[in-house]
Amino acid sequence: MDPWIGVVGFKEKWEVANILKVLPENSTRKLMVGVHANLNGSIKRIFQPHPQVLNLVHFHSAEQNQTILYNQLMEIREAAGPHCHGFQLNLDWPDPKLLLKLAAQSQKTVIVLQTWTQIFDRIDHSAKTMAGRAAEYEHLVDYLLLDPNSGQKKPVDPNALALYLRALTQKKLHMGFGFASGLYPHALPSLKALVNEFPNISISPEDRLINRQGYLDLSWADDYVKQGAALFQ
Repeated sequence: MDPWIGVVGFKEKWEVANILKVLPENSTRKLMVGVHANLNGSIKRIFQPHPQVLNLVHFHSAEQNQTILYNQLMEIREAAGPHCHGFQLNLDWPDPKLLLKLAAQSQKTVIVLQTWTQIFDRIDHSAKTMAGRAAEYEHLVDYLLLDPNSGQKKPVDPNALALYLRALTQKKLHMGFGFASGLYPHALPSLKALVNEFPNISISPEDRLINRQGYLDLSWADDYVKQGAALFQ
């Protein structure tokens, strides 16, 4: 699985072009271009073809009806246009049958499954349990994104993340792993030891680069991508 550096909250294609300028051409990471599903009709013009991008729609829903969820995802995928690569699903351990239906589509759909604070709470923050649950989604998702501090302004804890990543990698699952916990630009250098142990990891700041006006702060995003690229060199 190709690892990536994620930036979430794009609303215009020129924003993507600006951020790509700071990603080195020889970077071992792609830029994950994250666009929220609620933009709907605007997504198609944001996603552009480029060899260094992974274009993903970020989809969150509390809907339990799997048919409704599937139909919503298919409508979004069509509206997102031909350069959409897939979804980041912020769903609570979705029904594997839903993922099987997505995989059955003729167009390859990359799936990133995000876990968040409440999921970690329910498993009593057990790395072994998390790895066991992840195994149920092998061959159904492409990446598992760990986000134990979602919605909280807590700094990243490399030691805690390492416990989860060790348990997951010991399973030898056919999926990539990433994390999105307290990843502000200034925090990235503290992850060097973690990256050395897990060199194929992906990272995403989720909405931490969004300013108070609800827009992606390009200065923060530039700094984040620059430091992220340097981290993996």
